[in-house]
Amino acid sequence: PVVTAPTVAAPTPTKAANQVISMFSNAYTNVTVDTWRTSWSNATLLDTTIVGNNTKKYSALDFVGIETVTNQINADSMQHFNIDVWTTNVTTFRVKLVDFGANAAFGGGDDKEHELTFTPVLNQWNTFSIPLVDFTNLTTRGHIAQLILVGQPTAAGTVFIDNVYFSKSNIAAVTAPTVAAPTPTKPAIDVKSMFSNAYTNVTVDTWRTSWSSATLTDTTIVGNDTKKYSALDFVGIETVTNQINADSMSSLNIDMWTTNLTTFKVKLVDFGADAAFGGGDDKEHELSFTPTLNQWNTLAIPLSDFTNLTTRAHLAQMILVGVPTGSGTVYIDNVYFSRTSAPVIIIPTTAAPTPTKPSTDVISMYSNAYTNVNVDTWRTSWSNATLVDTAIQGNDTKKYANLDFVGIETTGPNMINATNMTSFHMNVWTNNATTFRIKLVDFGTDGAFGGGDDSEHELAFTPALNTWNSYDILLTDFVNLTGKAHIAQLILSAVPAGSAHVFIDNVYFSKATVVLEPTTAAPSPTSATNNVISMFSNKYTNVAVDTWRTSWSSAVLTEMQIQGNDTKKYTSLDFVGVESTGANLINASGMDTFHVDMWTPNITTFRVKLVDFGADAAFGGGDDKEHELLFTPAQNQWNSLHIPFSDFTGLTTRSHIAQLIFSALPSGLGTVYIDNVYCSKKPLVGVNNNENANISIYPNPSTDVLHFTGLNVNETNQVSIFDLQGKLVESYELTGNASIDIRNLNKGMYLVKVANHVTRIVKM
Repeated sequence: PVVTAPTVAAPTPTKAANQVISMFSNAYTNVTVDTWRTSWSNATLLDTTIVGNNTKKYSALDFVGIETVTNQINADSMQHFNIDVWTTNVTTFRVKLVDFGANAAFGGGDDKEHELTFTPVLNQWNTFSIPLVDFTNLTTRGHIAQLILVGQPTAAGTVFIDNVYFSKSNIAAVTAPTVAAPTPTKPAIDVKSMFSNAYTNVTVDTWRTSWSSATLTDTTIVGNDTKKYSALDFVGIETVTNQINADSMSSLNIDMWTTNLTTFKVKLVDFGADAAFGGGDDKEHELSFTPTLNQWNTLAIPLSDFTNLTTRAHLAQMILVGVPTGSGTVYIDNVYFSRTSAPVIIIPTTAAPTPTKPSTDVISMYSNAYTNVNVDTWRTSWSNATLVDTAIQGNDTKKYANLDFVGIETTGPNMINATNMTSFHMNVWTNNATTFRIKLVDFGTDGAFGGGDDSEHELAFTPALNTWNSYDILLTDFVNLTGKAHIAQLILSAVPAGSAHVFIDNVYFSKATVVLEPTTAAPSPTSATNNVISMFSNKYTNVAVDTWRTSWSSAVLTEMQIQGNDTKKYTSLDFVGVESTGANLINASGMDTFHVDMWTPNITTFRVKLVDFGADAAFGGGDDKEHELLFTPAQNQWNSLHIPFSDFTGLTTRSHIAQLIFSALPSGLGTVYIDNVYCSKKPLVGVNNNENANISIYPNPSTDVLHFTGLNVNETNQVSIFDLQGKLVESYELTGNASIDIRNLNKGMYLVKVANHVTRIVKM
């Protein structure tokens, strides 16, 4: 039978009464609420009981206002807002809190509010315990006067509400750390320390400049020297007299502890080669962190994260900033720069990977895998490096020792014409280079250096140490290399300058290996026929389409077959319009997803636009809606684009869809094969459907793959993955026993929903 109301009461809260301000709960004494349904609400309120427990029921819910205007709630000392919610059909549930400000009047100019969105699990009680800090725009909460609940589908949802209250932690206030910061374990040889009992510290001019806005107290925590900053807005720490050279370092480390900072910022400032503030070559960058309160936070920050700090040989200032401004307290210890310790490795023990590009697609300068072109020299007279020709596992390899920079030349008749090439490749191995640069120089049509038509561009890389790095670089990334027909110089350089050791192999130009068309048909769709509106697919009966290439298109259409499967081929594609107008307009209002399978040998960007002509069913009638999405397809394989209609955010109506427009980059040059163009919806699953009752999802936790058993074998199962804020992360359609790849998910906890079955999983 269809479930219309909960059969069990909401869970009884366990918070102590002195830690709660309750608006509605049998477990507590409730404050006075003016109304549980304002006159401006759009919902029906029924006071009911569930297993003897008083409960509010809102039906036909669009939005409902709950007011405490007469007796405004001071939640300044509270940390959470709690509400129990049960629904059989609301897919989106929103909670808004409104504070009327110090004047306690609506619209008085100091009102604050914030709304949060949740995806409730249907047919069970959802206990939402929401940190008040998540209501980020609710910057005051001493005069809370309104609680507004909103449900979707609009004006059709039914929601049962219980245990509405504010709460705070039972833990006694913590004002200072009770344990010292963790003792660093980095070897002293790999550290430049500013402040730590574990190391010998460099000289610091001051830990609080005169222009700081903070109070500094030198203190000890369990015998460990610690800096305490209170009333913190910002504090400057300076090493102007003894500037720090962190060129050889890779990380900045800080241990910090706070009881109230919600944001902690760290800025590093380098005064540049002139070592003077404001000399024109200063560099700086600031990073923000969200600390965990009442515990030591060990920040090991890669210096590369300070992206605008492009020099760091003259570090003169560190600036710490706290939010809330002027009221934060932070304890600081173990402030030091460090580098990665590693065993000293002098040479690679394995050869560089053997290239797999066909020789017909390669111009090779140096590789045992190909016939190489003539190179004038692998070390010009103006180079600053030592060249040794060596072999690694029998593979010829170039070794550059004490590398600052080296020139490699192919001048005169040996100039390389790379106009038909698309990439430059090089394998690089180093045990100590932190930066490796590659410059290409083209001498232009006069074939002479400095003839006025030279062009060049240099790229910088951060190589992984003690392993082969394969750099396959698009020639378009060398943006200032406007000529490629007379390449005469390859210049390599490294940091640390003059002491880097680098091994080189497989230096060549290449072009994309052309695959003209797919050898296999597009995957056969698995959605049930009654859940699909198909425009083009051998799997389904297709609706009528006016044309698959409008007169205003810029593309060539060829009808063909792949393994007997009807397929559309578009060549010379800039854009193509597909139309279903008049009686053929598509009503996709009941659909969830738009699907297309596409295959391309050369398209780097593929766009999909849907256009709805609106209720007047006419183009340009004033109510047209459209939205375009962009994709980066994998080349030479079928890409199944299963796109939620909600991603087409500008397509606010879809009951009169008249145009589908494909476009691509590179413009006018793309080739794409199209199949299985259809709209689909999730299959309906009744509450009494037990076919998914024995679903098993494993392993949990998982690092890469989730396996599903017990899925319905008679129809497609919609599998959705949500984060803990209720945001849809991934969506799949599975049948029977199946597996999905979750390696692209960030580490953390997620909810996996299959029909009415919800499982919490951990991605490691």
